[in-house]
Amino acid sequence: YVRQGGQRVAGVLCRAEDGGRTVRMRLLGVLDGADEHYCSGAVKAVYYLTMEWAAEHGVTLIDFAGADPFPGRGVFQFKRRFHPTVAHPVDHFADRRVYLRVGRDTPAVRDFLVATPMLTVDPAGRLIATHFQDRDRPARRDVRADGPGVAAERLIDLDEFLGGRAATPDATMAGVADRLAA
Repeated sequence: YVRQGGQRVAGVLCRAEDGGRTVRMRLLGVLDGADEHYCSGAVKAVYYLTMEWAAEHGVTLIDFAGADPFPGRGVFQFKRRFHPTVAHPVDHFADRRVYLRVGRDTPAVRDFLVATPMLTVDPAGRLIATHFQDRDRPARRDVRADGPGVAAERLIDLDEFLGGRAATPDATMAGVADRLAA
């Protein structure tokens, strides 16, 4: 728990595994869900205090409870500061994937794809940092998705990816996996 003025304002539920060598962070929260506890740094303190506790108790692996596959989001970038190994989840999410459905090729869709780099999975099951671009929209290189556990980086040209025409309603990320692998 993180306390301010003697009151618990943030905390995390963890599970020890492997005889106490692994700690999995699972549920993190703040008192009454109040924004002030996020702004005060209480949530950040939860991570640092968990690492401190783990070091004192011989823990060799901390599972930070994952993030979604969009590295531009704050959760991924915050956790990235700890230099973690990015990996597929080992819990009930292990076989789950996010599928992206592209309804049509529009400027707004292209803007979204360029602004939203993602981690994709190649046919060998490796995590790939995937950035989109076209001749008018350079890839967002300022959004970092590299690091341990990310096998490669891939740039996808939107003209090729979307075919320069309206996409079919059933065009999903699963359907374009072959194009990503090429």
